[in-house]
Amino acid sequence: MSNQLIYTGKAKDIYSTEDENVIKSVYKDQATMLNGARKETIKGKGLLNNQISSLIFEKIECCGCSYSLYRTYF
Repeated sequence: MSNQLIYTGKAKDIYSTEDENVIKSVYKDQATMLNGARKETIKGKGLLNNQISSLIFEKIECCGCSYSLYRTYF
C-alpha cells in the first residue's frame, strides 16, 4: 500500500511506497524539550535534518556502502 504511515517519531515520519524496497522520510519542524513535556516548532528544522541525513548517506557511499537515495527535497 502506498504512502501508509509505518513509523512516527520526534524528528520524522516514515511512509511505505508502491515499491516495497523504498520508504519515504518526512522530517518535522518540531523540537521537544524536557522529555517531551514541551514541544515547539522551529521553522526549517525538518529541512536542515533532511540535508544532514543526505550528507551522511553521501559520506557512507564514499566508504563503499551502497544505498539508494532517490530524491532529496530542499
